[in-house]
Amino acid sequence: MTTKPNAILLLGPTGAGKTPLGETAQMLGLDGKPCRHFDFGSHLRSMRQHPPDHVSAEARKIIHEVLEQSRLLEPHEDFVACEILEQWLQNLPAEAIIILNGLPRTIAQATKLEKLLHVRLVAQLTADDDTILARIRQNSGGDRTHREDDDTAAVTKRLAAYRERTMPLVKHYQLQGVPIQACPIDCNTSPEQLWQTISAQPEIVTTDQTKPTFFTPSEAARILQSGGVVAVPTETVYGLAADAGNISAVERIFSIKQRPANDPLIVHIYETSQIDKLTQDWSETAEILARQFWPGPLTIVVPKHPDVPDIVTAQLPTVAIRMPAHPVMREILRLCSCPLAAPSANRFGAVSPTTAQHVTDSLGCGPDGIVDGGPCNIGLESTIVMPAEDKIWLLRPGVITESELAAATQRPVMRYQPNSQQDIPAPGTTPKHYAPKTPIAFIGTPQATELSHGRIAHLAFGPQQVQQHTYHTEINLSTSGDLAEAAQHLYEALRSLDQLGLDAILIDPIPTTGIGQAINDRLRRATCQST
Repeated sequence: MTTKPNAILLLGPTGAGKTPLGETAQMLGLDGKPCRHFDFGSHLRSMRQHPPDHVSAEARKIIHEVLEQSRLLEPHEDFVACEILEQWLQNLPAEAIIILNGLPRTIAQATKLEKLLHVRLVAQLTADDDTILARIRQNSGGDRTHREDDDTAAVTKRLAAYRERTMPLVKHYQLQGVPIQACPIDCNTSPEQLWQTISAQPEIVTTDQTKPTFFTPSEAARILQSGGVVAVPTETVYGLAADAGNISAVERIFSIKQRPANDPLIVHIYETSQIDKLTQDWSETAEILARQFWPGPLTIVVPKHPDVPDIVTAQLPTVAIRMPAHPVMREILRLCSCPLAAPSANRFGAVSPTTAQHVTDSLGCGPDGIVDGGPCNIGLESTIVMPAEDKIWLLRPGVITESELAAATQRPVMRYQPNSQQDIPAPGTTPKHYAPKTPIAFIGTPQATELSHGRIAHLAFGPQQVQQHTYHTEINLSTSGDLAEAAQHLYEALRSLDQLGLDAILIDPIPTTGIGQAINDRLRRATCQST
């Protein structure tokens, strides 16, 4: 086929009547065009009894397990669905409209199937659990006769899986501009009634595209396991997370952030047993650093395992690994049971988010949802290091300081100097980064002199004396001169001042001791000055 066929996705829980509806659609057609019903569940049950030659032994085993366990395909098993649908599409009549039933069931599947067909409408069949159980008991449409998986416990399990893993597809298609046809059902709703509703002008379910969806940690874990992208809290800044082993999901991170492909991502883990999946060269120095500072705001760059997707590491031979300390993020990682790639949850190069509201302000409804873990208690991105045989390369300063790194390892810490602007050894190390739209400069520099006209904001630090300059507004990062307090409030302050639409933000000099080195690094990159 030279063009992808159009499809209508029937989205509803088990027992909602998708199969009788698909059969009715195939009988009646739509707008003078033939419809062809693809019933994935029926295909699987038929293949178990009479497996065709083109189905591999591995696929047959997976099909058997899915049916026996009454479960969905896992992301690594999605190739089975793709192969079955692709084979079925080969015999498709010209201009036929596909009625998809039971596939896709997750965002990951939807993304993969976009290569095969175009979903033009989602028909969302809705009912409460009691109605679904009643419909199954009365065997609506007769297609459930002799089903082995229709006992109450199995149905309840599938209803829960539908809510957690399939319902996010509604928002996934909404964000792509696909109309969603609302189809409420009761025990007496017939397939002919449903098809008449769908055949009419579709009712587009509108949503406030500036209002995000908020998930609990368990909901977020299920979305991430299904190939979704979720904004999550850490102790440093909010991250935009996806399964690090799911290339399609990681691609969405780059798309949502508008992040260049040559900027690597940090991979977050729950426990040290996951390190072996990411690297085969975990040195003694890396182990010392991990024991001393994990869980916490330290990222360790090591040679990557061949199985780590190149998109995660921006084609580099190294991978950046961190074990975060935030309790909510740790719970998400525990429930996911897989490493998560997660750069900051904001547009590339902009000020990093330290609250859920910051994520919404920057990304809108780009992610599938947000887990609100409150304000980040550190407020600056992690320290990034790369252990070498006789030294430690400091790639990005953070709240874990050079002196702490040296004391823990008894090795010298050296600042890494990039060879060019294209040399990006770790996230957040591009020359211009963490930047508000308003021009900023340090007081006392030539840049500040050039900008000190018009409406000026003052980003102050420490006790203030009488000022010669009259500022339009002022925020003090720490009146007591506490660097940790200043770090925690830095991005919040920059965002607040940036929203005022002023001509410039002038910044007090920040001491370069301890955490001050990291604060200065972020501010210098925001001004695009040499670090």
